[in-house]
Amino acid sequence: MANIEDVAKRAGLSIATVSRAINGHKYVSDKTKKKVESVMKELGYFPNSVAQQLRGKSTKLIGVCVHDISNPFFAYLISSIDMALKEKGYRTIILQTHNSEEDENAYVGLILKKQIDGMIIAGSVHINDEMHTLMKEGKLVLCDMHALLPGEKDIVNIDNHAASYNAATYLINQGYKRIAFCIGGKNPEIDQRFSGYRDALSDHNIKFDPSYLYKNVDSLEGGKIWMNDFSMIDKNIRPDAVMTSGDACAVGMLSMAHELDIDVPNDIAIVGFDDQPIAEVTDPPLTTIRQPIREMGWYVGLLLASKLLGEKPPTIPELKTKLIVRQSA
Repeated sequence: MANIEDVAKRAGLSIATVSRAINGHKYVSDKTKKKVESVMKELGYFPNSVAQQLRGKSTKLIGVCVHDISNPFFAYLISSIDMALKEKGYRTIILQTHNSEEDENAYVGLILKKQIDGMIIAGSVHINDEMHTLMKEGKLVLCDMHALLPGEKDIVNIDNHAASYNAATYLINQGYKRIAFCIGGKNPEIDQRFSGYRDALSDHNIKFDPSYLYKNVDSLEGGKIWMNDFSMIDKNIRPDAVMTSGDACAVGMLSMAHELDIDVPNDIAIVGFDDQPIAEVTDPPLTTIRQPIREMGWYVGLLLASKLLGEKPPTIPELKTKLIVRQSA
């Protein structure tokens, strides 16, 4: 297999000059760059995506950026995205941020460096000017966005406000009044699921209690911690129901409730979000909001591919949600 030393020897150049040519150094002439490119092709030496850029080809790589790959929701979503992209000739790279804005910005930079052709970001609230520009250029699309982004078209999403509103209304109609709400991030002001919950309370003349809002609760472990804290609250003032940011969080709550002998739903009702397969086999089975995860992944994959290939974008149907009532609420 050829290496950079072989390229330098065949081209009659120093290794340093070849390296500068590969990386597009401004002090290397176009003639030298073309010579290096020609020798690289001859020897079959293309070390990275920068070299691919010299050849004028795309990487055929798409980044899928999520904050927690251990959450089954993202596993199902990525699987569907990957199938759609493969159909269009692309491969998927999984990028995990752990809710770090710095990491997300660094991953977006991979597009600018031409190390990937484009990116799908799921569940972010860190949308900046650079991302807006890439969206306009057809290199970035969004899905599973809880925040409302007026004017943005390249988003594949459910109606988060309506889904949450319907679930909260169901709990109220069941007689629950002290309903807690857990959001996955820390900005309830822009979270459409939270706004749906608040609007349902308001429409049923229930005053929102800020002490029933819990931020950054969005994982199995987070659900366990929440339930442990709940057990220490005076029974006269603690919530009688809780709406969660996802099924993983709700399952964590159910697990800890068993350990603490807390009766679900008599001591507290629990509502999940996603309707992952595990929701049917928990004890008790989980009441949750079903969203079409696989359809979301499929269409967002096709949407980005169509933009990169200059094809007509797919017609994206309404992605409907449904409250699945089981025994936890």
